[in-house]
Amino acid sequence: MPFEGSNPSLSATSYKKAPLIGGFFVGMAEGAPGFESCSTGAPAKPVARARSAHPSCYIALMTKDSPPTADLVDDFEDIVTACTTQFRDFGGCKRFSGPIRTVTCRNDNQLIKDLMGKPGNGAVLVVDGGASMDTALMGDLIASKGMNNGWSGAVILGPIRDSVVIGGLDFGVKALGTVPIKSAKAGAGAVDEVVNFGGATFTPGHWVYCDEDGVLIAPHELTSP
Repeated sequence: MPFEGSNPSLSATSYKKAPLIGGFFVGMAEGAPGFESCSTGAPAKPVARARSAHPSCYIALMTKDSPPTADLVDDFEDIVTACTTQFRDFGGCKRFSGPIRTVTCRNDNQLIKDLMGKPGNGAVLVVDGGASMDTALMGDLIASKGMNNGWSGAVILGPIRDSVVIGGLDFGVKALGTVPIKSAKAGAGAVDEVVNFGGATFTPGHWVYCDEDGVLIAPHELTSP
């Protein structure tokens, strides 16, 4: 029986269980070398799946390629902009990129939930939460929706919760920190407006590149020479 969100050609017999890691039962594809860095961009090869302790999170993990931000600065210094906000990495995918979509909200994540429930087409959701640390703007259910619907990840100027579960998803999440308090669901805020923070401008349709070194913005997709 194929796994939800996985390549339909892969069945349960294609995997073998590994020990419980960080709250997840991880199944590695037979012959797979293990987890690799991941991002948006080209289609990826499924190499593993993870089932969180939460029964609704049952996801096929994938790996993809994305250029390191340091290399992009070396090659495109004149056109890239760095966001100086010091984010923490929470998603299982540390290196991710894609076209920018935005949400502006404060202590209300309904718009984020709505977007993550729709096809993402490899986009990265940039959330201007006003740096409020009062309530979490993303949890495991919303992150799982985003991953399963083809979003590359999210950059959140605010906190998340369910960080252990999110750490096992093949989904990029950068955020300011964590707090267990959930957000309101009134739908207050705006979608796909230009947002600014960390000395950078995030324009819908432009590209964002994220990895362990930080966040870069470019006016279009970059291809290293």
